Amino acid sequence: MSKNLTKAIDEEINKIYPEIIKIRNHIHENPELSEQEYNTSEYICNILSSNDIEFTRMKKNNGICAVIRGQDDKPCVGIRADMDALPINEDVEWAHKSKSPNIMHACGHDIHTSILLGTAIILKSHSDNLKGSVKLFFQPAEETVGGANSMISEGVLESPKVDYAIALHIDPSLDVGTVNLCPGPLNGASTEFEVKVCGKSSHGAHPNMGIDPIIISCHIITLLQSGLTRKIDPIQPSLITVGQIHGGSKGNIIPDSVTFSGIIRSLNESNIPKIQEIVQNICEGTANGFGATIEITFKDGYPALTNSEELFPFIKSSCELALGESNVLLNQAPSLGCDDFAYFSKSVKSFYYDLGCKKRDCKTSYPLHSTKLDPDPECIKFGIQTQVYSILKIMGEL
Repeated sequence: MSKNLTKAIDEEINKIYPEIIKIRNHIHENPELSEQEYNTSEYICNILSSNDIEFTRMKKNNGICAVIRGQDDKPCVGIRADMDALPINEDVEWAHKSKSPNIMHACGHDIHTSILLGTAIILKSHSDNLKGSVKLFFQPAEETVGGANSMISEGVLESPKVDYAIALHIDPSLDVGTVNLCPGPLNGASTEFEVKVCGKSSHGAHPNMGIDPIIISCHIITLLQSGLTRKIDPIQPSLITVGQIHGGSKGNIIPDSVTFSGIIRSLNESNIPKIQEIVQNICEGTANGFGATIEITFKDGYPALTNSEELFPFIKSSCELALGESNVLLNQAPSLGCDDFAYFSKSVKSFYYDLGCKKRDCKTSYPLHSTKLDPDPECIKFGIQTQVYSILKIMGEL
């Protein structure tokens, strides 16, 4: 029975694959930034409507929650795909290159959305035989404000109540036709910060007449790294990154102030408040020592993402069934990267995995957020397979 079912599903995926590729190409050509996914959302709704799939549009953002109802509400499994693009100018010449200057799907969200639409179409055709129900989360603003949290606050995990959630992300370092799985801790928690060092301007020839915020900022940024390594357990991965620094107008003028900003990351979410305190103390203490003052603000980022150990065997066996045992890799290590799917993982038992998209025989593969990201579209077929199989495994139908 399982073999006949998977064969039928694979044939259905092959049948809709050309249409899903058209969908992906359209989304890629027409990218929209976070919190601006108006046309993308409308396009998705039209596809759901044409396939008679029930959906609700979110009130607080451009998100969509669709439902495929089976024989019962339980178990209910949610699948999430993010749909926002990045402020990047595409540098890949192909027929469906972005039509919007300086906006590109450089993180594969066009592929994630296409995979979820394909998964929805396949599952809808099997809804009469599904033991439970499936919710489909088309989520905006992953790259900025964390659209997942807003969707959850609007009740997407209720009515019917979601028991499990899954998601995937393309990975250009993995060959197409492979996946990489990591049970347990996967991504770190984060907090952004901005520091303004307020000194006193003066002529560059007379630094004793002022208070140099550039020198002070340099000392602070260096000390932040030492403070982290001496205050946080070294076996608990944590990181302070300063990614921006702005100050001054001319080489011979000591400015009034310098502003720098960065991000705190830790695999152990409980370390975040401790690291915030380290940053605060070092900034204040160093500035005071030079006679300067600081203004510091923290902005909460995403929580840590932890994969469910309970779901792991279902996802693993589903991927092995779809791709073959040798193509299911288990060497993924936790990362200090962040993803707002973490809000789902904090709310229900969840699993997030990487889907290979490196083109066959490709010598150079560009990373996510690159102007030259060029994933193999065949990964869409494997993404649909692994998601559909996972749903059926969780529901006990495979």
